[in-house]
Amino acid sequence: MVHVSDQVVYLMETTGLPLSVICFLGHLFVFHLGCFLFEVMDQSGWLLDYKEFRGDQRRYWALLPQVCFNQFFILLPSMYLCEKLGVAFDSIDSRQQQLRQTIWHYLFYAVWMTIGHDIFFYLGHRFLLHSSWGYQLLQHDLHHSTKASIALSSMYMAPSDYVLEICVPYLVPLCMLKADAAFHFVAIALGSLGGMYEHSGYNFCPYFPGLSTMAHGMHHTRYNCSFSDGVGSSNLMDGLFRTSYECVYPKWSGKKSIRESKDAQCTYGLN
Repeated sequence: MVHVSDQVVYLMETTGLPLSVICFLGHLFVFHLGCFLFEVMDQSGWLLDYKEFRGDQRRYWALLPQVCFNQFFILLPSMYLCEKLGVAFDSIDSRQQQLRQTIWHYLFYAVWMTIGHDIFFYLGHRFLLHSSWGYQLLQHDLHHSTKASIALSSMYMAPSDYVLEICVPYLVPLCMLKADAAFHFVAIALGSLGGMYEHSGYNFCPYFPGLSTMAHGMHHTRYNCSFSDGVGSSNLMDGLFRTSYECVYPKWSGKKSIRESKDAQCTYGLN
């Protein structure tokens, strides 16, 4: 019976590329395809009624060089190093055969990756990047120069920021798992979708828990709330430390769309 991992293993065998590089290329394709589609939507005005966050003056092509630098010169080497050290992207079992895991493995691993990402992202984001000394020293201000209204800006940040916000929250939880090739491939490809959507400015599902982009939009305008909650997040850490936008700004408690509040519309500069 053909296993989903067999397709990834086939790519490795036919290209001669290691698993970390195959996974990186999958992420690269999904991320840039998604960002480009969001840019087409922005330029065409299609689905503009769902565009709640606006304000970025720089557009796709202005942000692209820094994003590509981060991906090729920070993320890719980090992934390859993890594979070389044997701490991740090792899909070989004790019998020297490719792991082929079950749906239950995938569900458990997905839950852990969600929680693990939330923990490490929150700790680095709040206590380092938003500290009194770290905000400018670690250049988190570059990322906050964007207004969460263009999808590509999810990876527009300084290298030091990229390590703390992208590499560590993704790779550290992954290093704690013994996963097959398919999970490694899908984890990073799907993982980029949440950040991309949160920074696109669109809010397609404002009243569906876990799919509203309100939280990260609030973070980009208020800075002191919602450090890790949002699309695809477990919301564990912001709930534990009571730093979600609903806790910090009670007047917006329960609101999943900025269209629900005239005050919020003024804050976000909506027309």
